[in-house]
Amino acid sequence: MNRLFKKESGSATITALIVVSISTLIISGLMWRQEVQVRQLEHRRLQQQAVWIERSAIDLARVVLREDLRNSGAVDFIGEPWSLPLAQSRVADFFKSTDLPYEIENMTIRGQLIDAQSRFNLRNLLSNDGQQLNSVGILIYSRLLNVLGLDGQLANPTALFLLKNGLAFNHPEQLRGVTGYSDKSIQLLSQYVVTLPQVTPINLNTASREVLMAISPSVSRDDAEKITLARIMQPFKSSGDFLKLLESSVRSGSQVVIDNSQIDVKSQFWLAQSDIELGRSHFLNVTLIQRTNNLSEKGNSTQVIWTQLSNSIRP
Repeated sequence: MNRLFKKESGSATITALIVVSISTLIISGLMWRQEVQVRQLEHRRLQQQAVWIERSAIDLARVVLREDLRNSGAVDFIGEPWSLPLAQSRVADFFKSTDLPYEIENMTIRGQLIDAQSRFNLRNLLSNDGQQLNSVGILIYSRLLNVLGLDGQLANPTALFLLKNGLAFNHPEQLRGVTGYSDKSIQLLSQYVVTLPQVTPINLNTASREVLMAISPSVSRDDAEKITLARIMQPFKSSGDFLKLLESSVRSGSQVVIDNSQIDVKSQFWLAQSDIELGRSHFLNVTLIQRTNNLSEKGNSTQVIWTQLSNSIRP
């Protein structure tokens, strides 16, 4: 009888242990799922907060561009208020008298406006209507590739790729579809090219030395260096000012060859970049803003063409 009791008691103990173990696993799983859901909700909340901050940053950029047009709409150059970057700042610094939630109080933001027409517009590889190749644009892009140490022969297949894809092509990353581009070359090109919704001239007041060299074979590296230094002291008020400076610096007997339709001293497209750190999350936003060259009565001289928001989480 005692043996039977001990045997049943031992079986009951083992059964109880198994039940406890299974219950522990189930509860642990439920708690883990709950934790995951809480983190997902927290991430969505932070993302939504970042979106609203991004919208505020874009609105600020549009105000800056409208005021720039109002004050000096004839030319656009480096040194104007729009070109000054916003250093990394705590959002709380802008709301010193406001009681903010902890995560907002510790949020940081930095940003800048970049003249999109300081870069070569890949849309210029095609004609205005987008139905034919643009030989001038292809030559400029070929020279830019060579200046950057890349294969200039990629210009023509790139133009054919753009012609095939038309308006669906809207970002340099899509150059991966053209044979001959590597991840490294695309990363390098992303600093010098842009894709805009229409054909645009290059702004001589904001273009980099490399882009200036691509404009014409008449522009050497030394010429590009002189141009960038000269425009700091006195921005070009017209493309004629640029041509005079270039003609005075080229070798005697050399002829300056430039297509005037490819150059200008004002712009209508800008890239607004903002970088937000919120908790462990990092949000990077890039927005293309178009500004018309005349102020309407309502002041609606800017519009957002597209915006891209990417997010990463620190471990």
